[in-house]
Amino acid sequence: MLIDFLHKLHEGDDGGTGQGAGESDKTVEKPGDKVLTMTQAEYEARLKERLEQQRRSIDAVADKKRKEQEDAALAEQGKYKELAEQHAAKVNELTPYKEAAERAEKALEAQVSAMLAELPNDMKTVLEPLLARLSAVEKLEYLTANRDKFVSKTEKQKAPNINGGETRKHTPTTTDADRDKYKNHYRNTF
Repeated sequence: MLIDFLHKLHEGDDGGTGQGAGESDKTVEKPGDKVLTMTQAEYEARLKERLEQQRRSIDAVADKKRKEQEDAALAEQGKYKELAEQHAAKVNELTPYKEAAERAEKALEAQVSAMLAELPNDMKTVLEPLLARLSAVEKLEYLTANRDKFVSKTEKQKAPNINGGETRKHTPTTTDADRDKYKNHYRNTF
C-alpha cells in the first residue's frame, strides 16, 4: 500500500481527493481503518529514516560477515603456522638420515670410481656417458653385474707378476754337461 501511495504521489495523483501533488497535507490510509496525515517534509523525513535504518542493518550484516571472514582467515593462518611447525620438526628429525645417505652415496661413488679405474680406457669412454644418468647405487649394481663383460678373458686369467714388474732378459737353459756334473748331487736324475 505504501508503494502504491508513493507511485501515485510521484505521478501527481493523490488518490482521488482532488488535491494536487504539491499540497502539503497528505492522507494515507493504512490497514486497520486508521488514517495517517502528514506533510511532505514529514513524509520525506520518515522515508529518509527508514532508508537509513535499512542501510545500517545492511552495513551491520556486511560488517558481521567481514568479521567472520577475518576470523576464519586468522584461524586458517593459525593452522598454517601449526603445519609449518610440524614440517620444521619433521625436517629436523630427518636431517641425520639425509646426512648419512649423503655419506653413503659418496662412499659408493668412490667405489664406482675405483671399479672404473680397473677397466680398459676404451671401455671407460663408452661407459662413462651411460653411467652418468644413473645413481651411485645403480652404477655399482650395473658394474658389478656386468664386470665379466667389461674385463677381457686374458686379463682375468693373467697370473700376477711375482718379480715385482721385472722381466728377465733370457731364460737359463740346462745342458747335458751341467746335468752330468750335478747328477751326483741330486737324488733324482735328469
